[in-house]
Amino acid sequence: MASGVSLQTNNKGYANYIGRIQVEMGEVAVIGAGVAGIQAALDIANHGIKVHLIEREPSIGGHMSQLDKTFPTNDCSMCILSPKMVDAERHENIVLYTLTEVKEISGEVGNFRVTLLRHPRYVREDECNGCGDCVESCPVEVYNKYDAGVGVRKAIYKPHPQAVPNIMVRDSEHCIECGMCYDSCGKNAVLRNDEDADREITLTVASIVLTTGYETFDPQAKRNLRYLRVKDVITSLEFERLICASGPTGGVPRRLSNGEKPKSIVFV
Repeated sequence: MASGVSLQTNNKGYANYIGRIQVEMGEVAVIGAGVAGIQAALDIANHGIKVHLIEREPSIGGHMSQLDKTFPTNDCSMCILSPKMVDAERHENIVLYTLTEVKEISGEVGNFRVTLLRHPRYVREDECNGCGDCVESCPVEVYNKYDAGVGVRKAIYKPHPQAVPNIMVRDSEHCIECGMCYDSCGKNAVLRNDEDADREITLTVASIVLTTGYETFDPQAKRNLRYLRVKDVITSLEFERLICASGPTGGVPRRLSNGEKPKSIVFV
């Protein structure tokens, strides 16, 4: 049995608290697969409950996978996070949904209906082994969201070396359909645009856990900071990627304006 909160909407559209109710413990949807979502999914799954772990990005891990060191032990973030990511993927009671967004939720505690929209990866998940041959052959370089824009990636790529699942994703928006990745893949795992599409998936779950994380602040709102107008004014996340050993500069901070090592750094 599990307890849930019962709410009732009043005539002004606000929810009123009614009380707590007891429901039979069924399957659970965890929305957001950052470190909080992964840990929640593992804790629930270890009690023998089936968990649907939903993430909109190509890999689970969230913002923590972008960070260099963590307080207070100064361990690298991936040393802590990566084993949890692998455990979540391999757990018999956890089903991963990457590149997936929640389209609609209806129902009540104990009987939720969750409609998902799963975006195409344009790669056969059961065939790709993450070898990277397709990435090496791709001639297109674009903005790398994982590196917060201080690095680039190919039009077919893996978000980062420890990505889970360890499967490539083809960016159809920037792909020029040159065919290089198709020809270089020995498993014929790369799909063309007409071979993959959005799919709707409907889940029925007893409970929902929201671990949707956060969005970083856009410093363009503070024009006095001169972000983007002065190339060497960067965000804390961009700085993290520059000092991270797996980042685009190999952990050596470099000025974005000329690639040189900075003589001094000021935090605002």
